[in-house]
Amino acid sequence: LALLAARNIDTPWTRAAVEGVERALTMRIELDESLGSLSFVRDLMPESMLVFFDLSTQSELAKPVEGTLEKGFSDDQPWVEFSCEPEAAVSAAEAGTVVATTQLSGGGWGVMIEHDNGLESVSAYLLEPSVQAGERVERGQAVARSEAGRVYFEVRRDGEIIDPAPLMGL
Repeated sequence: LALLAARNIDTPWTRAAVEGVERALTMRIELDESLGSLSFVRDLMPESMLVFFDLSTQSELAKPVEGTLEKGFSDDQPWVEFSCEPEAAVSAAEAGTVVATTQLSGGGWGVMIEHDNGLESVSAYLLEPSVQAGERVERGQAVARSEAGRVYFEVRRDGEIIDPAPLMGL
């Protein structure tokens, strides 16, 4: 009804508004679960619309490496470790910006990423990274390779270390 009423008001702004609404209503969009899993869609769509999407297939964070969770998170050792193939690709767990790449005291490397979702992650036991500080990375983008068949992974929210396993669906 509001659209019909606005159509009767002949001003430039109402004509533009009516045309925009008509274009949006007649636009053909293929909706699937990939659209619903985009973070901006989650932020902009009302929760009632999200029931049409299966958002359960994607965890908040991706595993940093194809491998097995070998060491779980604990208060004494607040990180997890994965076992994997030596020189396996290590990837960004979520899109964000590389904050630091650092050679560690044992000779391996570490990569810290500040993610768009407010989390920070640290991956370590790596060969020299293929990314550098300031570089933008996407979820799943390779950032380094595993040094010796294991990968250290730590996640922080608001500066506090948290258990990353639930965020990866593990």
